[in-house]
Amino acid sequence: MKKSLLGLMLASLGISTLSSLWSCGFAGISDVITLSSRSSLAELKSSGRIPNPMHWAEIQNDLQAASILSPSNPLYYEDQAYLYSVRGVAARRFPEIADLNLQQAERFYYLSIKARPMTSATWANLALVSYYLDPGNSVSINKLYNVALSYGPSSQSTFITLFYLDLLRWNTLSDSRRGMLKDMKDSSQKSVKEKLQLIASQLSIDDF
Repeated sequence: MKKSLLGLMLASLGISTLSSLWSCGFAGISDVITLSSRSSLAELKSSGRIPNPMHWAEIQNDLQAASILSPSNPLYYEDQAYLYSVRGVAARRFPEIADLNLQQAERFYYLSIKARPMTSATWANLALVSYYLDPGNSVSINKLYNVALSYGPSSQSTFITLFYLDLLRWNTLSDSRRGMLKDMKDSSQKSVKEKLQLIASQLSIDDF
């Protein structure tokens, strides 16, 4: 009996190890097939440029393949969400096209959150996408905003995204809320303060 239990245990461990190796193998393949695309996407993000349609499709196809091979990796969903977000925002003159892309971005952000729930920057990005989809849905937007803030109050990327969101809806904010944002900007590090001021200038907010 003991031998049979031991055999079952060893067999189980063998299956578990094989499964782990199989997962690691797929993760390695995913990294390889997306290496060039992730590098290109990082450059695009840092420069603020939007990929041309052909380049966009190449990156998205690589990321989609990687997310199928490694469904537990949130980064592939996050990057796909980013691709759809920038295309959706760029197409705002054509609401139907914009909404289709933003809805896809929303879907991928939720998939990323499902894989890694406590990443504040993802929640912040989701709040921003929700604003672009429906600016009037302040209850849902503020809920996402608050979750992002609770998970990453000291995260610079989260901080800047949430600030950007508030600047987009500047005209609807109360005087006290505006004053609080100004105080937060003034107490920020110099590099962050300069980014926030630049965003305000781009949005033509003179009293920030």
